[in-house]
Amino acid sequence: MADEPTTGTGPAHRGEEISVEVVDGPRSVVWPQAANRMRAMRGLLAWAVGVVPSQAGGGG
Repeated sequence: MADEPTTGTGPAHRGEEISVEVVDGPRSVVWPQAANRMRAMRGLLAWAVGVVPSQAGGGG
């Protein structure tokens, strides 16, 4: 069980749903997943309002 990935659809509540050691541990992927979600939401918002993203790769 200790090597199984833990996933969820919402924010994790440290110490309640998942231990602090797991969330902040060396094998945690919490922050990369949060960054990916933010980029996806930003892209969806840009699509919804009709903004065409730049192909120059301006970062962000």
